[in-house]
Amino acid sequence: MKISRRESVVLIGATAGYVLLTVLMTWPVCSRLTSHLIGNGDDMWVHYWNGWWVKRVLRQGGSLLHTPLLFHPTGVSLLYHNFAWVNIAGWLLVEPHAGGIAAYNLTHLIHIPLCGLTMFLLARRLTESNHAAFVSGLVYAFWPYRILDVNHPNMIATEGFPLLMLGLIRLMRDDAPFRSGILAGLILVVIGYTRWQLLILAAVLISLYSLYLLVWDPTRWTWRRAGGLALSGLVALSVTAPGLYPLARDQFTGGSSEKLFDVSVDDPEQDLMAWVVPQHQHPLAQQVTRTFSGYGRSTARGRYAAYVGWVAVGLAVLGAASRRTRPRTWLWVGMAVFCFLMALGPTLRVNAATYERVPMPYRLIGWLPPIRMLRHPHRFTALLALPLAALVGHGFVALKSLSDRWRYTRVVTRARILTIVVGSLILVDYWSLPTATVSASVPGFYEMLVDEPGGSAIVGLPGERQATERYMFYQTIHEHPILGGHVSRLPPDALSFAESVPLLRGIYRDGGLNTDATNISHQLSLLADAGFRYIVIHKDMEKLETVAAWQHYFAIDARYEDVRVAAYATRPVAGRDYTIRYALGQGLGLVDAAVLPYKHDAGPALALDVVWSAAEPPSSGLETQVSLRGQDGTKQAQRFQISPEWPTELWTTGALVRSRYHLEIGPELPDGLYEVALGLGEADSGESVGERASIGRVVVGQSMGGRAVHSVDQALSVRFGEGLRLLGYSWATEEDQLSVRLHWLADERLEEDYKFFVHLVPAHQKEPLAQADVMPHEWTYPTTDWQRGQVVSDEIVLSTTDVPPGDYELLVGVYDPRTGERLSIGDLAPGLNVEDQRLVLPTSITR
Repeated sequence: MKISRRESVVLIGATAGYVLLTVLMTWPVCSRLTSHLIGNGDDMWVHYWNGWWVKRVLRQGGSLLHTPLLFHPTGVSLLYHNFAWVNIAGWLLVEPHAGGIAAYNLTHLIHIPLCGLTMFLLARRLTESNHAAFVSGLVYAFWPYRILDVNHPNMIATEGFPLLMLGLIRLMRDDAPFRSGILAGLILVVIGYTRWQLLILAAVLISLYSLYLLVWDPTRWTWRRAGGLALSGLVALSVTAPGLYPLARDQFTGGSSEKLFDVSVDDPEQDLMAWVVPQHQHPLAQQVTRTFSGYGRSTARGRYAAYVGWVAVGLAVLGAASRRTRPRTWLWVGMAVFCFLMALGPTLRVNAATYERVPMPYRLIGWLPPIRMLRHPHRFTALLALPLAALVGHGFVALKSLSDRWRYTRVVTRARILTIVVGSLILVDYWSLPTATVSASVPGFYEMLVDEPGGSAIVGLPGERQATERYMFYQTIHEHPILGGHVSRLPPDALSFAESVPLLRGIYRDGGLNTDATNISHQLSLLADAGFRYIVIHKDMEKLETVAAWQHYFAIDARYEDVRVAAYATRPVAGRDYTIRYALGQGLGLVDAAVLPYKHDAGPALALDVVWSAAEPPSSGLETQVSLRGQDGTKQAQRFQISPEWPTELWTTGALVRSRYHLEIGPELPDGLYEVALGLGEADSGESVGERASIGRVVVGQSMGGRAVHSVDQALSVRFGEGLRLLGYSWATEEDQLSVRLHWLADERLEEDYKFFVHLVPAHQKEPLAQADVMPHEWTYPTTDWQRGQVVSDEIVLSTTDVPPGDYELLVGVYDPRTGERLSIGDLAPGLNVEDQRLVLPTSITR
């Protein structure tokens, strides 16, 4: 069909308008075209990987439908994976010229103006008005369900629906049904290769239109037109067969239907208000959700944007009610009602309330296999945009006709001005900025891996599905296999290896490690033997305390670490990845040992967290002895199995084993400062083997809540006045506070109720920026109640909210609150300093 010059100008102008408005309505995507991916950190990583994977296979060969790079070492089938073939084709064409990131964003954005343009073509056929068609295109292009579905570029690519509808109308109403049938069939092909699930919605569209003609205009059904419709199906089936054949073959040869129907259609987070309340980024959204507070508090809020728009609904109602357009709108009214009711799903939920007894039409057809394959009923919202946009076009025509009659609206009776006014109102109603984008930067470690030989696989932490999607994006840089990943229908055997390793069991579900697996080196060797070379902790994707716990578990140094990641070798080497701090005997030594307070109902207790290593396999069964030794020779000792879960007889060279021992403090052990030591002994004879190693100090004494044991960061023996001695201290910082625990010994019975103070002082200065003056145990245990020889531990907390960054010192003192006189300080060890009767603790603190 020949297009006139005027028609060309109109189409070019409409296209340019939709493109410019796309830039505006998706800002700041175009300003970050090469540095960020459009999306909020979910499936967009997978869609980027899809394009890269296809390019890799085209270059290097192999199967498109199976990858060894995900779910290593088994690999995974991609037969049921969500490939957006049309998007991938666009990405492959643009990527060599614009780069991968820009190509992804451009192939995503292009669907928006294409949707506007195709709806423009359909609406112009329906309304015979370019202005009405342009407004219809605005509704369809910037439909919130499309514009805010930033993670699924093939779910927003519904420009084929208006073209399909236009082809069907031409097939049933014009004089060339076979040519129109071929065109409709080719459109179905494009829809199918965009996303298979869209073919289901296309089938719904064809069925509704066919039913409408059968009921309201049966004369349109002739043998030629029926043949044209059959021809469209034949064309679509023939061209899509290569893509559908592998799926059909798998199903007919014993494939599990659960791969196609793996998600319940009843979405508990679906709510009618999602179609009524503006999207969460709209300027009025917060005010509206105050009215619908139940929905505003529910998890459905912000999950997806199904908002239809009040301006669009108003125009649609006007178009449906107008006498001038009414006969031509029945199809669109029926289609809109059907799609809306289907989108609500099988159970009605309104403002977070569930109405189980309300019969929902979805239940009548929701059991059908094709409908179940849609997975989520709300996806009917994608099709709802078509009839609503068509009704908006008719509504614009009706509004123009009404405004022509009103004397006071002559200013806006000109179609261009009315188009600008109505179009602006629609865009304001659909406004949702900024559009979500995620930085496409890759940790430096992965860029380093590019030069490493291929085949060395990676375990990423955290390891749940959503995190592994980002690792797929990183894989497009380093090209090494990874433990996890995401495919649309995950085969059960994909997780078999991870579930076989105790350390990783449940990682794809929970994301974490099973740190109860104490035989560290054995767990790592299971990974190394399967080809995994690194475990990479992504510090920017997990809580600080969780990252610290993982790093503590490994007990080895990272091969690479920066602010984003820490990478650990699965075959750690002594001297490179860890150091044996204490060699005890028979090749055994300590890599790390920590003394921790331990809550025990029977009284004070402590826990020892110990990492052992074997420089060589032990020659006999060994056990360890934990002992406390006081300065006066007082002692308590207890023997333990070194590792009940992994006996020393099974250890090999380089073994790393973590053990925890719990030691209850006997009531006969006097208060005081004690050295904690570990030694070895023969398991059979109990005879001591090798050397003892001191691993820390603790104090036993009175604390808040009764007698307790505390670890000591720094041991001292500094006298304050005549009867008070500071045995040591420990300290810790949190977000806006500094806690200091002081351990005091009463050398004599004290006659005064003293106060203690801690000053936080900038280095080499005198005046404190934070301080605390306290009586022991929050005024509940004054020093006159202390007994001679008693040890009292007291925690003092300083607020550091107003303390600027810098280097600081801690100063401690004691004074008589009646006179304000500070106690003198004596018995100073070399290196300790006193300033204005304040002991300068040998600790430097940096904020």
